[in-house]
Amino acid sequence: MYKTIMCDNMPVQIPDNGRMQCCGRGAAYDTTEYDCRNNIIHPKKETKGVDLNSRFTNIHEAFGQAACGSSVINIKTNLCCNGVINSWVGGANTMCCNTKAYDPTKNMCCSDGNTLLPMTSDPSMTACCGTGLYNPGKSMCCGGTVQPIIGTAANTGCCGTASYNLTNQMCSRGRIANK
Repeated sequence: MYKTIMCDNMPVQIPDNGRMQCCGRGAAYDTTEYDCRNNIIHPKKETKGVDLNSRFTNIHEAFGQAACGSSVINIKTNLCCNGVINSWVGGANTMCCNTKAYDPTKNMCCSDGNTLLPMTSDPSMTACCGTGLYNPGKSMCCGGTVQPIIGTAANTGCCGTASYNLTNQMCSRGRIANK
């Protein structure tokens, strides 16, 4: 027998056995086999052949199945990202960026939690802006556009999509003017 519970406002279908608890949005787990830490389900013991360090719901361990929203998935081929079924795109490294699975060695999940951008070969490019990555030590993001830091970061501000020097300039109605 199954029942539906709400996990962070997302319906999840679970067996009515009294052992299931929510872990983040759209995921539940069997408390006898798993723990929830930082909204990620972790096995209490090692499970051979399956990496369980992403969100999923364990319903039928013997069959390698889990609940994802109102569906049942095969955890060997799929993982659940906030109630949406995804493929393991990065093997054991696969992570969720809101509802999308991604390989963190190839992509970056931006702080908005929805945007995935391809990684660059430059390790200093660690922040997202619009459709690209940038080095926050040398540039800043103004309205989705990468702009240079003028002087120091503490003295640089954004005016729409442009950067300006806060010390001797001001922004008024989207225009930069000297003080």
